[in-house]
Amino acid sequence: MLLVEREAQLAELDAAVREAGAGRGSLVLMSGEAGAGKTSLVTRFASDHEGRTGRPVLYGLCDALLTPRPFGPFRDMFRSLGGLPGGDDLGGLAGALDVLVDELDRPPHPAVAVVEDAHWADDATLDAIRFLGRRVARMRTVLIVTYRDDEVSPGHALRRALGSVPVDQVRRVRLDPLSVAGVARLADRRDVADLHRITGGNPFFVREVLAAPGTAVPLTVQDAVLARVGRLSAVGRKCVELVSVVPGLAERWLIEGCASLTGVDEAVRLGVLRADDSTVSFAHELARRAVEHGIASARRRELNRLVLEVLTQHQVDVARLNHHAVRADDRDAVVRFAPIAARRAASLDAHREAVDHFEQALRHADRFTAERLAGLWDDYARECYLAGRHERAAAALERAIEVHDARDDHERLGASLTLLADVQWYLGRRPEAEQCVVRAIAALERHPGGALAQAYALRAKLDMIDDRLGSARTWGEKAIGMARAAGDTAVLAHALNTVGCVRWVVPPYDTDLLIESLRVARAAGLTQETARAYHNLADGCINLMRDEDAETYLSKGIGFCDAHDLVLSEAYLLVLRALLRLDQGRWDEATADLRRPSESEGLLLAVALVARGTIELRRGVAHAAATLDQAHGHLERQPSAQVALKLVVARAELAWLGDHPVPVTVTDRVAELIDTGPVPWVSRAAFWLHRIGVLDRLRDDLLEPYRVQAAGRWSEAAALWSTIGRPYEQALALSDAPEPEPLLQALGILDRLGATSVASRVRGRLTRMGVPSVPRGPRSTTRTNPAGLTARQSEILHLLAEGLPYREIAERLHVATKTVDHHVAAVRAKLGVTTRHDAVEAARQLGILSPSAGTHLPK
Repeated sequence: MLLVEREAQLAELDAAVREAGAGRGSLVLMSGEAGAGKTSLVTRFASDHEGRTGRPVLYGLCDALLTPRPFGPFRDMFRSLGGLPGGDDLGGLAGALDVLVDELDRPPHPAVAVVEDAHWADDATLDAIRFLGRRVARMRTVLIVTYRDDEVSPGHALRRALGSVPVDQVRRVRLDPLSVAGVARLADRRDVADLHRITGGNPFFVREVLAAPGTAVPLTVQDAVLARVGRLSAVGRKCVELVSVVPGLAERWLIEGCASLTGVDEAVRLGVLRADDSTVSFAHELARRAVEHGIASARRRELNRLVLEVLTQHQVDVARLNHHAVRADDRDAVVRFAPIAARRAASLDAHREAVDHFEQALRHADRFTAERLAGLWDDYARECYLAGRHERAAAALERAIEVHDARDDHERLGASLTLLADVQWYLGRRPEAEQCVVRAIAALERHPGGALAQAYALRAKLDMIDDRLGSARTWGEKAIGMARAAGDTAVLAHALNTVGCVRWVVPPYDTDLLIESLRVARAAGLTQETARAYHNLADGCINLMRDEDAETYLSKGIGFCDAHDLVLSEAYLLVLRALLRLDQGRWDEATADLRRPSESEGLLLAVALVARGTIELRRGVAHAAATLDQAHGHLERQPSAQVALKLVVARAELAWLGDHPVPVTVTDRVAELIDTGPVPWVSRAAFWLHRIGVLDRLRDDLLEPYRVQAAGRWSEAAALWSTIGRPYEQALALSDAPEPEPLLQALGILDRLGATSVASRVRGRLTRMGVPSVPRGPRSTTRTNPAGLTARQSEILHLLAEGLPYREIAERLHVATKTVDHHVAAVRAKLGVTTRHDAVEAARQLGILSPSAGTHLPK
């Protein structure tokens, strides 16, 4: 097939292969609208690669099923290798991935694997892409993932999955629409202005229009496809209609079983279908949909019933069976297949797909017994919970609880109430969560067992989060006792963690239980509890300013999460590390760590926004207050007194820095915490509220540096902050001095940090003291730049906006390409972004670049 205006993209793929052959693999993200030619480009590239190396490219397709096949494209790859490890049930996702990594890493090198149409990917497939993407740089492999960017919104699961892959391991290849000249080349004629206008330069649209000679130029691709289908005989049309209701590839045995195989050759000859020895499909998904949508609804249901009847006679993925059962409106078949498909998806951690299957089953709730229906509601709720659909989980659990209560099934009632309590907490409904856990404990205490220990553990967690430390310890110790007796390591690790957190924040700051929780969780392979233990140990060390221990737990925890693909847990640890780097004055590094949770929600994003806003206010960025307002919005939806304390500190500092201080609101709960809460949590907030005059009297037990500085002993406080390694706080203490010399020392620290806001205040004081020749500090171009960019960084940013590659930028500036790379990394860190496009966009919003700069760059 002729490829037009795709030479640069093909060269990029070839470059990726060359680098992989040299030992550095990459993830290639190939994007474009539907019909942009992604499949054609990949097919051409694969053919060239196989011709050069003799090694077949591994292919896998994501299908447009109502609920996708879990791990579908990688199943396709395994079949091409001779079968799945552990049979069709995969033998576990982790095992299958290990086998795939071994296959890709074997000679001859390099290997190429392709996942097509990832916008339809299920959760298990996304996990696999994330898993491979984070390792591919260490493999001699190119993993190509194609997707339609017009179907991938900012909150799409694919974007979140790709966002966890380090940016230096990713190549982006975008297929833009053809120009008028490109359409002319494809059409082999010059009079194509109207054709280009109608098709928008979409290669598929152009090809489909050109493939329907003798007809008027169609306005939509559906018209073009149906014009071609209309040229088929009755036998050919019957075959095409049948294939149109089968997303992805239709097996020849399936078409034969439906008595339509005789029409394949004609449809292939006219270019409607494509075929190989075993499968038949449309050349493009748009064509399949065009035909399917053109079939009368009754006929479409009949075709799906026919396909379902044949598929049930073969060993196929149950997700396919359920798709056709739903499309055929065969309620008995949906009731039969949907729960099985849901539980299969759940076993592969494809939680969104499990939710879809359960919902399809529950539409026919009247066909299940009360007991089975309650079980479905429970299972559905758990999958909703794991998929982050907490409102649906709550509604489902209420239905299940109603049935369990009516049947006096206290054990299942208590288990459902326990999960509902956790869900209600995630939804920010503290009173409802507490009511549920109290009911759960009352029901389960009639039948003591593992479920009761779990309820105790959850009650302890809720109390600990709400800062009722004594109650948390009581319930947690009950859960620990029961879990030890029952040998329930999951509940034991959870409860040890909670009680360990309580003991961690009160003198003598004992870590024994948290360390035991870590040991139990790691030995039992409880990855989430292991990550939670690392998080809480690191958090405690940061609060107590024990940086060496904090670095150890953060490093080990991040490494553990990376190895086990615990993306959300790793994001939490990265935010903790950002908070530590913020305290240490390593603000560019902190900004880099804060990139990960940008698409998250709830408390994680609230904490990240507080940290980002703090860096911004210290650097004098105009929108710092807006960033803190965003954090407040997330905190209102999911309250947390601990996070509220962090926000109070940031707002107090902003008020202190402002020419017109804004009032700092302190809620009753925060005020109560500051009076009676754990010292490591409240010391900083108490100090800052006292500094801005909101708090008259300080507790006597605050952490020493805050207590000393608040007492006016600035020199002693500065020495303490210096020893701990807190340069910003050291500079603040020095800036309280009544004589110039400490102020000049503070100014040097602040200028090195880029803390322009406080530095400006200090310069003002020095000027009023009559100090001659007050140091000017950074150049005005850096000082006035909203992101703190240097003149050279701003220059490079403008060249990036022009679309110049690093090599050309280096030539213009007469520097090494590596130097440009370092400057660009600093620009991205200061702007808090990961790509050229996002850097330019952020710079436009900040006014560093003009509104039109870089708008031509591909996303």
